[in-house]
Amino acid sequence: MSQDQAQRLQSLIDREELFDLVRRERFARDQRRFDVMRACFHRDAYIRTSWYDGRGGDADVEATRKWMASAGNSKHWVFPAFAQVNGDRATVESP
Repeated sequence: MSQDQAQRLQSLIDREELFDLVRRERFARDQRRFDVMRACFHRDAYIRTSWYDGRGGDADVEATRKWMASAGNSKHWVFPAFAQVNGDRATVESP
């Protein structure tokens, strides 16, 4: 395998792991598995959804718990559209 092929393969693996993480977090949220949801975020992660804009970790999970108490359940069909990796940091955007 050439170095270019190895880099492309690693990039593909990195993106797929990011997409899996996003799907796992949304599924955990929908199932009210807040422990799993919390484990999907670095405590300093920046999160922006249609109703939350702030840091990850406990703040996002607690805001989600409160929001779900008043709004009820929802179901997310997550199809991550774009992942960008830059060293040990990444962003994922999803509709």
